[in-house]
Amino acid sequence: MHHSFYASMQLLQQPQVLLKKGWKVLVVLLLGLMVVAGSLGGVLSIFIGESESSTDSQAPIGFYGGNVGLSPETEQYRSMVQEVLTDYGIPEYESVILAIIQVESKGLLADVMQSSESAGLAPNAFTNPLQSIEQGVKYMKANIDYARERGVTDVGALLMGYNFGTAYIQYIARNGGVHTLELAEQYSKNIVAPSLGNTTGITMPYRNAISEANGKPYIYYNGGNFHYADLVGQYLVAGTGNQEAINGDVQHLLDVSKQYLGVPYVWGGKTPNGWDCSGFVGWVYKEAWGIDVSTWTVTQALVGERIPVSEAKAGDMLFWGPTGAETHVAIYLGDGTFIHAPQPGDVTKITPLQYFQPDFAVRM
Repeated sequence: MHHSFYASMQLLQQPQVLLKKGWKVLVVLLLGLMVVAGSLGGVLSIFIGESESSTDSQAPIGFYGGNVGLSPETEQYRSMVQEVLTDYGIPEYESVILAIIQVESKGLLADVMQSSESAGLAPNAFTNPLQSIEQGVKYMKANIDYARERGVTDVGALLMGYNFGTAYIQYIARNGGVHTLELAEQYSKNIVAPSLGNTTGITMPYRNAISEANGKPYIYYNGGNFHYADLVGQYLVAGTGNQEAINGDVQHLLDVSKQYLGVPYVWGGKTPNGWDCSGFVGWVYKEAWGIDVSTWTVTQALVGERIPVSEAKAGDMLFWGPTGAETHVAIYLGDGTFIHAPQPGDVTKITPLQYFQPDFAVRM
């Protein structure tokens, strides 16, 4: 979902905004007009000049361990995504593009990447998934090149750039070089929303697991979605994608744990009818391995060998909080994901490690 084109059209009708906002508004205007003309390269040359260096040999920006939680409808486009990414010389962004498809359409719409707006067309103008993926990848490639030129190496900036437009990457480059939720909210409220008429910071309710976890269950009217990077990130796995070999006993533990995906969180619950974090972990270890690790986080942290998170392997327990006052426990699945019962109102689920960093691990 891209706003630069429509923002530009609005600005052309609001010369008083141009006078008040100065260069920031001009940036949004120029970007939108260049997207309409299909010349993002022209936008880049305005800011940084033409780049003669090849990006194919440079290290990718972000994390590419794989995906988690994609729908079958999204997975069906994996081979198509691979082919288009190869054509553009960025095959390492496969998991990122698939995660974007999951957020934008869940694979259910013809314009699977909702990329028609970045080509200066109306929403859902593409009626062929291949058209949508080709335009979406083209747009992402332009953002990748621009981010490298500006010294931005944060995948969150790329993801938000897909939603807000390339100008967001310029904004991040001038504000520390790293995307944060706070910077995305400021950009949404102070730049995107006013350019589309919301000059008073009006918000609208926006409630889901990500916005609730961020403590900001709202978005700004006409301001895009400042939670977008986190929405996409929930379908990405940090790491190399080369998970270590898992022995049969550990694989059985992981298989048992995944049988309970979707079980509701119940404070103090200890059975598959509903459980809290320690109840879930205790049940899985008992069923899979016949080991009673208790159903309380503090005692669970004492039953095995304590190790750094960096040394954790699939089947280990992950803990949050200081020794003797642990507040949460999960089972590590390997390669950057864990399974847990998160919080009231939620269900047993798989979560990428980079969004909820534990303090230590315990190996049985």
